[in-house]
Amino acid sequence: MTHSRTRVLRIMALCAMVGGCQSLPPQSLAPATSASSEWQATMAQSSQDASAGRYQAAERVLADFAARYPASNEATESMFWRALYKLDPGNTASAPRDAMVLLDGYAQAPQAQHRGEGVVLRRVAATLDARVVAAVTAPSVAALARPEDKAKDEELLRLKDELTKTTAELERIKRRLASPKP
Repeated sequence: MTHSRTRVLRIMALCAMVGGCQSLPPQSLAPATSASSEWQATMAQSSQDASAGRYQAAERVLADFAARYPASNEATESMFWRALYKLDPGNTASAPRDAMVLLDGYAQAPQAQHRGEGVVLRRVAATLDARVVAAVTAPSVAALARPEDKAKDEELLRLKDELTKTTAELERIKRRLASPKP
């Protein structure tokens, strides 16, 4: 038994020496910086820039991160945050259509963490884009409006206001009737 035990120990020692002589892959020699460790600082910086109204700086920080770590989950998340900052009404350098492009890419990513929120933001962006288009074309439509249309619009507004007041009064009466009598 001692001979087989010695033989097993020699084989194990030989395996350890051979394993120790193998060269390490180049990526294991790289610094320990990773996407996840850098993501928190990137998010903090972009959030600070956006809060200060520096949307282009926030965009650049997130885009640079995605360029450095294109295959990371965080690069996918950077698309979500870039789109969100593009939809901020304070960001006058961007249009809803820009956010829509990013959100379309984000929705196609399998690792998207905020997929539901991205879908909602995509619909918001589409609605805003439609309103921008409507606002641009509205003056030409208003020029074609007839005086009787204006009178109808005013009548509709008056009736809506009256309906709102009546509904409020009914709600007040319901609450009064629902309260117990002493």
